[in-house]
Amino acid sequence: MPTPETGVDTARDGGKPRLARFLPLVSLAVFAAGIWVLHSALAGHDIGEIVSGILRHPPGQIVLAVCFTGASYTLLMGYDWLALHHLGKSLPLGRVAATSFVSFAVGLNLGAAALTGGSLRLRMYAAAGLSAIEVGAVIAFLLLATGLGLGTLAGATLLIETPAVFAAAGIPLWSARTLGAVFLGAVAGYFVLALLRRRPIRIFGYEVRVPGFGISLAQLTVSVADIGFAAAVLFVVLPPEANLSFVAFLGLFVVAATAGTLSNVPGGVGVFEAVIVLLLPAAPTDVLLSAMLTYRAIYYFLPLLLAGGLLSVLELRTAKVVLPVRVAGTLLAARFVAPQVLGTLTFLAGALLLLSGATPAVATRVAFLRDVLPLSLLEISHLLASAVGFTLLILGRGLYRRLNAAWWLSIAGLSAGVALSLAKGFDYEEASILGVILVLLLPARRAFYRHASLMSPTLTPGWLTAIATAVLASFWVGAASFRQIPFSDGLLIDFAFAGDAARFLRASLVVAAVAGCFAFWRLLSGGAPRLAAVDAASEAAAAAIVAASPDPNAKLALTGDKRFLFSDTGRSMIMFGVAGRSWISMGDPIGPRDEWEALLWRFRELSDRHDGRIVFYQIDEEDLGLYADIGLTLLKIGEEADVPLADFSLQGGARAKLRQTMKRAGRAGATFAVAMPPHSPAFMAEVRAVSDRWLADKNTAEKGFSVGRFSDRYLADQPLATVKVGAQTVAFTNIWTGRAGGEFSIDLMRHTQDAPDGIMDFLFVSLMLWGKEQGYASFSLGVAPLSGLAVHPLAPTWQRLGAAVYRHGEYFYNFEGLRHYKEKFDPVWRPKYIAAPPGLALPQILLDITRLISGGVRGLLVR
Repeated sequence: MPTPETGVDTARDGGKPRLARFLPLVSLAVFAAGIWVLHSALAGHDIGEIVSGILRHPPGQIVLAVCFTGASYTLLMGYDWLALHHLGKSLPLGRVAATSFVSFAVGLNLGAAALTGGSLRLRMYAAAGLSAIEVGAVIAFLLLATGLGLGTLAGATLLIETPAVFAAAGIPLWSARTLGAVFLGAVAGYFVLALLRRRPIRIFGYEVRVPGFGISLAQLTVSVADIGFAAAVLFVVLPPEANLSFVAFLGLFVVAATAGTLSNVPGGVGVFEAVIVLLLPAAPTDVLLSAMLTYRAIYYFLPLLLAGGLLSVLELRTAKVVLPVRVAGTLLAARFVAPQVLGTLTFLAGALLLLSGATPAVATRVAFLRDVLPLSLLEISHLLASAVGFTLLILGRGLYRRLNAAWWLSIAGLSAGVALSLAKGFDYEEASILGVILVLLLPARRAFYRHASLMSPTLTPGWLTAIATAVLASFWVGAASFRQIPFSDGLLIDFAFAGDAARFLRASLVVAAVAGCFAFWRLLSGGAPRLAAVDAASEAAAAAIVAASPDPNAKLALTGDKRFLFSDTGRSMIMFGVAGRSWISMGDPIGPRDEWEALLWRFRELSDRHDGRIVFYQIDEEDLGLYADIGLTLLKIGEEADVPLADFSLQGGARAKLRQTMKRAGRAGATFAVAMPPHSPAFMAEVRAVSDRWLADKNTAEKGFSVGRFSDRYLADQPLATVKVGAQTVAFTNIWTGRAGGEFSIDLMRHTQDAPDGIMDFLFVSLMLWGKEQGYASFSLGVAPLSGLAVHPLAPTWQRLGAAVYRHGEYFYNFEGLRHYKEKFDPVWRPKYIAAPPGLALPQILLDITRLISGGVRGLLVR
């Protein structure tokens, strides 16, 4: 059996890196700058005391902070509800609430909540029937609402706050006032636009409908209230030395939150804290950082833990429990995002182990361990805990990708983390957190079904940035914790129960070694691969999958112009071609549907290593959610005509014209026959002569990719339907047969110029009657391009443009005439879609598809 990436070798590709690949370096540089600010501000402070300060907050403060967090997340749900109301979409409140809560809980921890939570919204809202474009509109609405709130609060604070605050932070008064006026002016301008503008605004070729004044006012209200409650969570745990009113602090909070978001650092870690420290120089830095750690634990980590709990409760429900349909739909949608939530929690568990290994242990607990554990076990536990922590950072990505092996290894890693946390310093708080995440992960076994290798997923730049941030943060925390201890060669071999600094140094070396091995493996795995020729083994494996497929269109895999990506089992595949940067799959994957999702991700990973973009051409509507889940935009490109055969006949008034056509062809001497393979050389010579005359008469060249081309090898194993007039063959087509009792179709349709009028009608009707006799349920007449696209003024630009071409593009192609021709057979029309990356590359993608079909640039110039 061929390997899953048959036809691909590992030589490097000469592609140039995109500018976006440098963004992680910018994020790391910003993170390093924030760490430098914190490091300077923490001179003389004890990191261990800062961490333990979390536990010293009065219970009343914690309860109040939790209540404010609940209020903020409730208001966050209002963003989604308003967005759906603006789009005219009505969904159950429970589904909206679950989608918003889970998406924001993950997004806030990863940074840029509306965008990073966008994939979760796409998955959950797609299950509720929303299109990818509509989900994109929801995300844009959230970003706009957040911008309105931040702009209003920042502007108001800069205008009305006392000069003393700006002076303490080193901000010139005139610049603060000017910037505040700019912010409020932008918000006011938006409201004027919302009040006066009725038509959509065109931005980069897209039309954006501005929310009305009422919805805009609701956006602003919800956003300001949400940001206010989020700021209140931190405000209630601030030290008294901050000596700020809530209004003054709100402005500083907005500045820090904006800086953290713009930094692109996951969760704004380090950047948010550095800005707060700079803007509050009067407050003790150690107590201030302790308050911010408490804020992150309550506002960030606690909701994420609750989201994981929600999903685990869902998995634990028994089949005997009958839930209301609306509730069941909400929970089913939530299940789609369990891997992302649990992957994020596992990543944070790894970061917690790394940070724990970089801070001093509690002396009383180490004294207790001295009496019950040998020193060697404590030392080994410390080293292993850090190694397990780094491993969990990597496994978080595997859980994101629903990998079976990642689930098993995460269970093992979290279990080991619990034991090691107790053994290295009796950190029962840390062990409890890891244990909770372990308990949440256990019931979700069914969500991790992919059997791909852990080595195969591509770590995205964003994920690599998150891993690097966690590792660097642990190194800095350790360096800051033990800055008073001189580091020397002898420290590395200093083994003692009180040797926290030595243990940190050894653990850092272990993490660096593991990270170095991982990076070295990544380098050895090669850069972007170069495509190689498809071999005979791949062709044989593809032919076996096609033979087992019920879809007649699978026969396109046999045309000789495709490459193949096989599943691990070898039972399914994607057939594709490459043009420019576009990796274009012809139709849906072929094979068992339960393997499709894993195969789609594999295809995306493979194209990503080539710096390519994946495209799926002429896919059906049944599984559009899978394409949305891998980040593609769905666009309707036409409709396929399927003729049901159970009731097909030439009887009745509606078939009068077809009966007349059949009679005229019969009087002209036309006869129909189906020749089954193998075909004799003489017979193939007859049909080749028809094909050559057809190409010459049409002054066209052979096409490919979405259609076959005449070759003895391609047609050798397929039934051929012919029409003869006397002894001369005047028309033929090859028949694509699927599963008995299913659908069949045709590919090449060629005839001579001197064939009798109506010969193709005669051929089609004869084929349908033949198929009915053979027991087939339907006959596909193929796709009518651009048919059935929306013409409503508020429809997407692509659909309205396509509909205009359909109506007025006769000069280039008889779109409307083709639809009318197929209508005479009373087909059922099935929509066909293209799934492509969002953005402005669609014209280039369509050109690449045309190049594949036309056989290259030369084919574009030859009809």
